Amino acid sequence: DPRDALQVLARVFPVQRGLYEDKVANVWCALNVVVKLRQLFPVERLAILSAIVTLAATLPACVFAFLQPSRRRLLYALTCGSLAFFLFSFQVHEKSVLLPLLPASLLVLEEPVALMLFVNTGMFSMLPLLGREKLFLPSVALTLLYNLFLGPLGPVDVRKVPRWQAIFVWTSYATMAALTAAERLVPAPERYPDAHVVANVMCSCGLLVCLFAWYYVRLFGLVAESGAGAKKKVA
Repeated sequence: DPRDALQVLARVFPVQRGLYEDKVANVWCALNVVVKLRQLFPVERLAILSAIVTLAATLPACVFAFLQPSRRRLLYALTCGSLAFFLFSFQVHEKSVLLPLLPASLLVLEEPVALMLFVNTGMFSMLPLLGREKLFLPSVALTLLYNLFLGPLGPVDVRKVPRWQAIFVWTSYATMAALTAAERLVPAPERYPDAHVVANVMCSCGLLVCLFAWYYVRLFGLVAESGAGAKKKVA
């Protein structure tokens, strides 16, 4: 029956459910705090917009990985591409942040500081969801144990971490800790019942965008290094 096929497509591509459903730490949900996109544009245009932006954010990584293939470039490209899908695609679920963490985890020896910030930001972004499932305390306990074993800056000599990176990471951790404590201890205003969740979204999305830019910068650096190496061989 063609109607059954259409129902399958509707579930695979849930356009009618809107740009996002719950508060999720991607660009569209964070931008909605300032610009009410769902009120300004029909859902069909938002679907096209998200597809175009996602493609534009993913395409450079795919091109670099295709033109200059290597294991390192592939891992950076996978991290950039999957993070682009989480940040810009249509109808993203909170748990989708775990997908870009997989290729990022394989870069732990090259990006220990970025990975630890990525892991902690991902867990922080899922706290509203985990709280609704009554998993807040277990998730916080496991995150603290993870940081205790690997170190908040990853398996790296802290003295070798650039000062600006350490300041940025510790400031991010302090902000996430403060927002988490406020969510548990300070009641949300009656006028803004989702204030804590929105603060979580804004903080998480901002950090994920910074990580997205960082991994792209590192990918561009690999491309530049390969170009410089090729010139030396020619010379």
